[in-house]
Amino acid sequence: METQKNKKAKPKILYVDDELASLTGFKSIFRNHYDVYTAKSANEGYDIMKKENISLVISDQRMPGETGVEFLQKIRLDFPDAVRMIVTGYSDIDAVIKAINKSMVYYYFSKPFEADDMKMIMDNAIERLELRRQNKELLDRLSVMVDKLKQHKAKLEKEVKQRQLAEEEVRKLNKDLLVLDKAKADFLRIISHEIRTPLNGIIGPFQLLKDGILSADFKDILTILDASVKRLEKFALTALKITDLQTRSYQLYLSEVEISAMLDEVLNIWENTIQKKNIRVKKVITPENLCFKADRELVELCLGSIIENAVKFSPEKSTISVTIAELQDEVIFQIMDQGEGFSDFTLQNYHKLFSIGEEHIDGKIGLDLTLAKMIVDAHNGKMLLSNRKEGGGYVRIQCSKNKE
Repeated sequence: METQKNKKAKPKILYVDDELASLTGFKSIFRNHYDVYTAKSANEGYDIMKKENISLVISDQRMPGETGVEFLQKIRLDFPDAVRMIVTGYSDIDAVIKAINKSMVYYYFSKPFEADDMKMIMDNAIERLELRRQNKELLDRLSVMVDKLKQHKAKLEKEVKQRQLAEEEVRKLNKDLLVLDKAKADFLRIISHEIRTPLNGIIGPFQLLKDGILSADFKDILTILDASVKRLEKFALTALKITDLQTRSYQLYLSEVEISAMLDEVLNIWENTIQKKNIRVKKVITPENLCFKADRELVELCLGSIIENAVKFSPEKSTISVTIAELQDEVIFQIMDQGEGFSDFTLQNYHKLFSIGEEHIDGKIGLDLTLAKMIVDAHNGKMLLSNRKEGGGYVRIQCSKNKE
């Protein structure tokens, strides 16, 4: 059963006639189909039009005072959406025709009218009125949508323009950064060159001087100076290599590297320190003849930096383990020591170039581990630093065995 809320409201119809019998008859015929209002004069009908949302108004032509055509002409001006019809006798047909020609009325009925025909015509007129109202609503909604689209378009155009300006600014900044980056790289290369040039002139004569002096005090001083010169030379070489890797100007020279022989060469560099601290180096390579494709010079620098760090911070009579194994298509390097382990700062910043912290001040990090990480990255590998539960540092490197 249809609820009162969902039940469609009946169209409101006004019938104006000075004859009471006509009003009573009209209402009794159509009250089941429409919400019928009646008026005995044009003035009374006009008052109803002002109070109610009348869809269709029918007026008799012959009324005292104001005629039906005059009344409907007024309704047309004040209530243009309402459908207008007129009921007339044959003697008033000329006035009705003029009213139709001037679009004041939609239809006219001759007296006496046929109820079924009248209902059909009124239904058609109301249906047209409803369609017109729906079209107007659609047009209004469409107009609102068009306005919103215009606003959205204007907003998008503004955002696009802002984005274009931002992109242009980013391009300009990137260009400036490239210039600055090149200037920085050039500056670092100049520094490295300018440091190494006088060093080359110092190292040779310095060695002769060292060999010729017999005094123990002077030899101790020269030993300190020798270490400082070597450290400065190493810094110059390391800075230059980091600059080349960071700016991607270094071209990898790939070759088949025999890992065992290369590792021995790296360990030989630190042989004196290893023996002096009585450190045991445990080396395990599986298989023994394991090879992989890499840039030998860079790999030696990488392993040298890591082993130097392990030797430097390992206590006397401790063990450094170097395990290198083949796993599927990869080579895994694992270097472990029994020292104090890496500080939290080192673990968080070893992959960052020129990170600021106390470790740089006392020389615990320097650029060595940063260089090692950059070399691993250049080979598309992975490098991990951590501390062992039993104490000491742990470095793991994972690289492809056959890098293309």
